[in-house]
Amino acid sequence: MELNENTLIDFDSFLEFVANDKPKVTTTGRLGKKDLYVLNEKLFYASDVDGPKYNQEKYVIIDLLVRLSSQANLINKKDSGKEKSIFVKTPVCIEYEKLNPYEKYLFLLQTFWLYQDKVINLNRWNLNYALRILKILTIGRPGQKIHKSDLGPYYMAFAKHAPYFLYLEFLGFGEVEKLSGNHFSYEDSISAFIPNEFGIEVSQFLSKKAINLLNSNKSSKEAFKVFQTLFPNEVEYTVYNSNMARGGVYIFKVSLGKLVWRKIAVAQSHTLKDLHLAIQNAFDFDNDHLYVFFLGPQRKSTAIYCAEAKKAGLSTEETTISALGLFSGQTIYYLFDFGDEWTFEVVLLSIEDEPIPKYPEVIEICGEAPPQYNWEDDDF
Repeated sequence: MELNENTLIDFDSFLEFVANDKPKVTTTGRLGKKDLYVLNEKLFYASDVDGPKYNQEKYVIIDLLVRLSSQANLINKKDSGKEKSIFVKTPVCIEYEKLNPYEKYLFLLQTFWLYQDKVINLNRWNLNYALRILKILTIGRPGQKIHKSDLGPYYMAFAKHAPYFLYLEFLGFGEVEKLSGNHFSYEDSISAFIPNEFGIEVSQFLSKKAINLLNSNKSSKEAFKVFQTLFPNEVEYTVYNSNMARGGVYIFKVSLGKLVWRKIAVAQSHTLKDLHLAIQNAFDFDNDHLYVFFLGPQRKSTAIYCAEAKKAGLSTEETTISALGLFSGQTIYYLFDFGDEWTFEVVLLSIEDEPIPKYPEVIEICGEAPPQYNWEDDDF
């Protein structure tokens, strides 16, 4: 099978941009509008924009590149000593750059496939759409258009889930036919997807051989052995990193403003509830209210609630730290007490190998914690 060279060219352009332009990054791991516009001009799979006035979500492929490289630990956030942090390449990236083109592509495909929930924010329901799309590709013919009517009950994929087709195009599966103009999330933004022979073969591999790797406990090395069969004659090596293994000790910096923070060490097997209790103890709060963790910008990202306030999905009691797929430098938020709304910024500083604590541990303290309640004497 012949690779689509534009996939790796665009990814290399992104890594080169990170190394040379040192783009500033927000606390939620997003690039600024000016950097996004400059980078977009360098890409083959560029978004159609009319100026540096859009957020990262508008740039579908750049958003994928950032998430993919962050999850694979190819880039990390670094404090530049200025107002904002910057992205920098990691030692894992240096090893990645030594791979041959097929090994690079397989590394990216494996990361994309195993961590779709983190790389492209697919929840369980949206994953059904993705798997349905791949199933249709497996029985497609090269050059034959797939229209909305071919998707059956998943017809909304051409609207709400249209970015997934753009991801497949970037990965070399085929070509997207776009509809002109701006569209609401419930309106179609593409008219057809045209698979190629490469995309059909890879879709068959993912649907038949790699499907069992989703939500499994197999290590990255075990997963690589499966993916290696896709290009048995071209692929010999890959790279591994702690983010993909998701193991070890997670060092979090939990802050209430710039002057009050605690560093907390948490094991991979600890749950978000364990982290919640550690934060409560570290800031001398009473653990007497409901809480929620947001895995990105508050109220605009995946939310994991405590069991007492549980909505759809897993609760904090059921969610381990390793299951979150966090990367070093990533920021999440912890909201405690839905009335007073105590909001803590939680930054993952690093993932270490050892020593693994039996219970979460506060390892560094800065500033005096504010009182949870400001009772006035006159109130009694």
